[in-house]
Amino acid sequence: MDIVQLMENNEPKAMATVVEAVDGLENYPTKADADKSYQKIIQGSPLWTGVWYGGASGSGTTPSKPLSQCQNGWILQWQEMSSTGQANDAVFQFQYVPKNHISNSGSGGTVFNLNAYNGKNPQTKYLYIKDAKITGHDLNAPDGTAAGSGNKMYILTKIFEY
Repeated sequence: MDIVQLMENNEPKAMATVVEAVDGLENYPTKADADKSYQKIIQGSPLWTGVWYGGASGSGTTPSKPLSQCQNGWILQWQEMSSTGQANDAVFQFQYVPKNHISNSGSGGTVFNLNAYNGKNPQTKYLYIKDAKITGHDLNAPDGTAAGSGNKMYILTKIFEY
């Protein structure tokens, strides 16, 4: 590292701080300013828990906090479903629903793509996302499809705020 003597009007000058020594550095954001610009992830209990294929039958899911009241939106937690109809504690997948989604006109229909850990057996879930409720579609849980296979391979198990 080279050491440089700063001069002003042919006189040696010592800077009080590095910020004074580097032209323009005083305009950089402080750590406090930078921290404000990052999204804060809410740590807390899920807004909803259950086991749901996302089928059209039933009443759908109602998170305990509407999308419009969340800081940034919802995180949907999906899990693999076993052939015995139980949630496997594996193949967790998380997908975001931003708060501004409710400003979209229409049905609120949203596509969620899910994959196995090895990239095989991709499945798609189609859900209707509204401010206070999520309802499903018949394609998410077709009659005659066994638990743990096809579109019944993945289930929604939790919804968090982010």
